[in-house]
Amino acid sequence: MALTEMMDKYGAEEALRKIFRWGYEMGHKYALRLGKDLKRYTNIFKDSPFFGRLGWYLFSGNIPQVEVHVIEIEGYKVLEIFVRDYNCPWCLGFEYSYPICSYPCGTYEAGTLTWFMLIGKIDEYCAITRESKCKARGGPCCKLSVVYSKRAFNRKVR
Repeated sequence: MALTEMMDKYGAEEALRKIFRWGYEMGHKYALRLGKDLKRYTNIFKDSPFFGRLGWYLFSGNIPQVEVHVIEIEGYKVLEIFVRDYNCPWCLGFEYSYPICSYPCGTYEAGTLTWFMLIGKIDEYCAITRESKCKARGGPCCKLSVVYSKRAFNRKVR
């Protein structure tokens, strides 16, 4: 209901930006509250699949399918995590022309960046999260794509 009211008031793009920002703030604050526990996990490439499942379960109540791929681009490791939910509660009962899982995208992005900060790797790595498939748009599932890469690589390609 909040989503449809915001879309009516602000338009879809602005509403989804605001909802992403709310998720971002929540993901950051939540990761900070878990700080002492998150600091135990320092291997970004090994520990990320666990966090991919845990994050979705905590914020959505479902256990997702998680795929992790490490690819190399110009000598830099890039980690792609795909989080899929075929029964996504965020868009249950919605049909829309936009992917609408902006809130969990925001929580993943900020939670990941806060984790990097807590383990002392925020100067090394960055993360971005986007929804690449959405049940509300007629897809078979909601699929979030979380990408981690070295900051040096990001500066080089911009």
